[in-house]
Amino acid sequence: MLDGAPVSQELVLLAPGPGYDPLRATFSLIIAQSISDLGFNCRALPTDFNVLVNTVYIPDENGELTFDMYLLGWSLGAPSCPLTTSRSGGRPRHAHQRRQQRRRLPQR
Repeated sequence: MLDGAPVSQELVLLAPGPGYDPLRATFSLIIAQSISDLGFNCRALPTDFNVLVNTVYIPDENGELTFDMYLLGWSLGAPSCPLTTSRSGGRPRHAHQRRQQRRRLPQR
């Protein structure tokens, strides 16, 4: 809210569609609702991945990028344990994972 009045300009959050990336499509709806709860006029727009990438990375005929926000990335981590991410070699990233891995090693 600006001076107590809702912001009238609509913000659009671009995200991959549910057929390509159901997690980000769902998260975009949650994020847009949270932004709306703060008093901004926000709408999630899950769309085709190629359209999203072209919109975000390729300027229009005027040389401008015309979007408000987007949700796109390489990884959300492991959906069953959102605090984890994989690394090359399978080495755990977080200390609690390293401790768990050491416990599984056979004792000599």
